[in-house]
Amino acid sequence: MELFNIDFWQSFVSDTVATFLGVIVGIPIALWINNYQVSRTIKERKIKILQLLSTELHTNLDALQYWDRSVFNAGMLYSHLRNESWKAFSDGGELEWIKDLELLDLFAKTYFSIRSIQYLSEKYFSMSLLSNKIDGFTQEKMLELLDNKISVTREIIKRTQEEMKIELIREG
Repeated sequence: MELFNIDFWQSFVSDTVATFLGVIVGIPIALWINNYQVSRTIKERKIKILQLLSTELHTNLDALQYWDRSVFNAGMLYSHLRNESWKAFSDGGELEWIKDLELLDLFAKTYFSIRSIQYLSEKYFSMSLLSNKIDGFTQEKMLELLDNKISVTREIIKRTQEEMKIELIREG
């Protein structure tokens, strides 16, 4: 074998150039494709999470629209308000896909308000069945607290839904 064999060097040079071109062009393309797939997956997760939370909030808003200050309605209100999706997403770490901290804060306030209504409606319902007073509150005072909280929560849910729509449009 000769060191200066022309066929060897032509083959070596062409193979080396092809390898370098493949590396120089191929790696950036592969990285771009990977980044595109990851960002698309994040976007799809975020959209799905927002849609599920939106559905849950819509259900809660519907339940709050029918509040009529009756004892029966207080018991129904407690059982009809939902926060299971929020709990699952927050406990499971899925909220990390939502990068808008103001929107997350609004969600937290909304669901805190919903839990407050659940608590107050349960207390009011129990109060009406057991006695006229619980923890120093009369039925009328509890009803007043519940009315105020429901009014505020309706507005918070509407605002949260508006912000979610904006975020979904931005992502969509």
